[in-house]
Amino acid sequence: MKKIIFILFAFILFATSSIAADVKLSSPHTVKKGEEFSIYISTSNLQNFYSADFLIKYNSSAMDIVEVCNGSINATEIVVSYSIENGVCRIVAISSDGRVNGDGYLALLKVIPIMEGKFNIIIEGNLSNYNAEKIEVSWYNLTVAFTSSELKIEAGDAVNGEFVAYVNLTNATQFYSINFTLLYDDTFLMPKEIENDSLALSYSIDSGKIKFAGYVDEAKDAEEINIVKILFHPLKTGYTSLNLTHITASNIFAQQIYCLAINKSILISGNVPPVANFTWQPQNPTDLDEITFNASSSYDLDGYIANYTWNFGDGKVGYGKVVQHRYEDDGLYIVNLTVVDNEGAVAWITKQIEVSNVAPVADFDFTPSEPIVGGSIQFNSTSYDLDGYIANYTWNFGDGSIAYGENVSHVYVDEGSYIVNLTVRDDDGAMAWIVKEIVVSSIQLVADFDYTPKPAISKHEIHFLDLSTAASFWHWDFGDNTTSNEKNPVHVYSIGNLYNVTLTIYNGSMNASISKIVRVDTFILLVKNENNVVNYIPWLSNAITASQLASMIGEDIMPEGSVVSKWNTSKGAFDSYIVGISPPEYD
Repeated sequence: MKKIIFILFAFILFATSSIAADVKLSSPHTVKKGEEFSIYISTSNLQNFYSADFLIKYNSSAMDIVEVCNGSINATEIVVSYSIENGVCRIVAISSDGRVNGDGYLALLKVIPIMEGKFNIIIEGNLSNYNAEKIEVSWYNLTVAFTSSELKIEAGDAVNGEFVAYVNLTNATQFYSINFTLLYDDTFLMPKEIENDSLALSYSIDSGKIKFAGYVDEAKDAEEINIVKILFHPLKTGYTSLNLTHITASNIFAQQIYCLAINKSILISGNVPPVANFTWQPQNPTDLDEITFNASSSYDLDGYIANYTWNFGDGKVGYGKVVQHRYEDDGLYIVNLTVVDNEGAVAWITKQIEVSNVAPVADFDFTPSEPIVGGSIQFNSTSYDLDGYIANYTWNFGDGSIAYGENVSHVYVDEGSYIVNLTVRDDDGAMAWIVKEIVVSSIQLVADFDYTPKPAISKHEIHFLDLSTAASFWHWDFGDNTTSNEKNPVHVYSIGNLYNVTLTIYNGSMNASISKIVRVDTFILLVKNENNVVNYIPWLSNAITASQLASMIGEDIMPEGSVVSKWNTSKGAFDSYIVGISPPEYD
């Protein structure tokens, strides 16, 4: 009976920490009622992830989930299916490319708030790895506020000289008090005057921050109320922004009014410097890719960009709006784009690009295709690495034995089915592997052979071909007192005859034999005179009769009536035989 041997291989490709995976709901904390927003099912520290089944529990009176979109983890698409019923959205998410590691999001929810207030969204479920084993995770819920109230900054999109920025509150019911911080770039702007006439207001200024606190004498419903107006003095030209943060507003009942911050970008005019920006394709390049860098997203509001200069971070530079570059090796590179406008103003931007190594491809074959116990099997790697070379080959033969090298041999001592694994590592440390099943059978010696040409001819080469099974040693007996130990020998018989050829094969202590009669015709060298008459032929053997000799020569040369003379050593004279006429006793 054959033994089936199952071997489990564990391959550690990267060192992993013991940090548990996280799954959390991520979105803005304050959202405008009636306006669609997105909730990400974010993940981090996932290892060997394959599938997830989880529930999103929410107040269906406060929000509508209008769509659930596929996720993405480490650039691998996560395909989702879902159902929604009574405030519960069940999502099943499966990796589109087998196991996946890293960070990303399992799914994306598109949600429309339909009720104001603060609401909890709960997530719970299970994650599994590629081996259908549970992945331990920490689940994090989400609290989000839906509101119609906005605290927004109003100012001109482009200003020339001093300007006023207004901070207004809209759609607030029973508004009573507010605290917030306004952030600005103090290299661009200097607050010159701060005033208000709608509420009692105090403030403090410190390094690009203005902190405000204020209240009204009587609570009021504010469709729109000005909180403060600020006169700014520009310090230089270009784009800058005003941003609101740390907003806390309350009504007369000390209940929080959730406010959505609406910030403002402003162009300080003059010769405005250009804005540098760029993209690249493919987004996840390898060291075999020709990468296209595109600066079409750079612009100059009051003129045009006259020069684009690229520094690719590997000592190479390029010029132009769209350029191509290929990195000779994988790694992290800092790419700098510097742009100059038509008036000489300069802007630049740097981005980090990761160029990946192309992993090797593992493959192998083996001979013989039907190996036997005790027989040597040759394993030959056909693996390759497109952007380097394979630095290591590791073979695991499934019987507890391992070997190293591009081409190796192995002998199995037991019959059975074995899983052979070849793992290769390239010069950059990337790994690949392949497994194949090999069935090793018990030894069954079967001897057999053939030969060519047929019929064979004396004094000419005869090629003997071994057709045996499981042989490791060969012994030929050609029937003419000659032998050979070659697998496929070549032999020449001196005269024609019927020869008993025996092949004996060996494997360890076992042997098997076969014998076959090989007919070898005689090669006749005819010696003719000028009239094409055969004068003589060399002696063949005593067993050849005159009629046989005439037949060997052929009737085209020796038709009926031709004379064959044989030297009779007893008489010391020739005996004559007339072809087709002499009686048999003259033959």
